[in-house]
Amino acid sequence: RPYAEVMAERFGVPLPAIVVNCAYRFESGVPPPRRFHERLGLPATTRVVLYQGGLAAHRGIEQLIEAIPDVPDAVLVLLGYGPMQGALEGLAADTASPAAGRLHVVPGVPPAELLDWVASADVVAMPIQPSTLNHRLTTPNKLFEAMAAGVPVVASDLPGMAAIVRETGCGLLVDPTDPVAIAATLRAVLDASPEERRGWRERSLAAARGTYGWEHQRSEEHTSELQSRLHLV
Repeated sequence: RPYAEVMAERFGVPLPAIVVNCAYRFESGVPPPRRFHERLGLPATTRVVLYQGGLAAHRGIEQLIEAIPDVPDAVLVLLGYGPMQGALEGLAADTASPAAGRLHVVPGVPPAELLDWVASADVVAMPIQPSTLNHRLTTPNKLFEAMAAGVPVVASDLPGMAAIVRETGCGLLVDPTDPVAIAATLRAVLDASPEERRGWRERSLAAARGTYGWEHQRSEEHTSELQSRLHLV
């Protein structure tokens, strides 16, 4: 919706029709898979903070690396590829780094396997930086992938994501520019009670299969609403 509002203002048109094209079909098992523990040889008690997506600047990767030493019994896994991949792999191998032993880089996986990997994390972090209008309004795929996998998120408190996280109750919001706040928010999710974590999971799955599921998007009621907003030029 924030993108639609910007378009309506810039072009002087009514609010455009919005189709939430983020339907993922996934059945997350209980207990969830532990692919990162198997791949990286992690102890069973280690918690996994996952960043997945493009390994590029302004995505919050640097802030997560700064934050992870203050999150006990946890590692930061960067799953993906991009221009920063080589530098990040070098940092992960640097035994003198403050994040030594706490940072792992895993190359991107096939799309058909992605949600199994996401479901293997304990929290998905997306502290995207408010460096551009696009970043401030972004609703990244990783947000909906985490919801579909039933994994709580720590997301930027920015106009694009914040409304969705608040509406669905799928995780917690944070100032993405503050590594201290990021660490505290990650701890809040990881140290939450089993009841709280179950609540995040259930709300995430309900949103992914309901409001943000394709069945809802193609429903007669929703389709009628969209048609009322279509504007032919």
